[in-house]
Amino acid sequence: LQKLVETFSKGQKRYTTEQLLNKIKNGFVERVGVDGIGKIDSENYIRPLQIAQLLYRIGFVLLRETPNPGSPPSFVDFDERPELLTDPSLDYTDCIWEVHPSYRGILGIN
Repeated sequence: LQKLVETFSKGQKRYTTEQLLNKIKNGFVERVGVDGIGKIDSENYIRPLQIAQLLYRIGFVLLRETPNPGSPPSFVDFDERPELLTDPSLDYTDCIWEVHPSYRGILGIN
């Protein structure tokens, strides 16, 4: 898990779903591997979408929503919408994910 979180070191704070999945795939799955990362309902976390859901579940990333142009964003966490990132057949294209502020300093994220 530590290596997964460190994948985001010196990176950006905000990602589209596609960017997030690419970051996980290129920076973690292909570089480090997925052995020992954990399980979802007895199934190993192996796909980038599953790993993104893990990051969302532990509060590392939050869903950023801007209800109206010009209004401040609001953030959705796992407790509010646990179904997010669980179904590969759903379209998460319009979702914007943001690294939780408490992780940004230690990881050097601006």
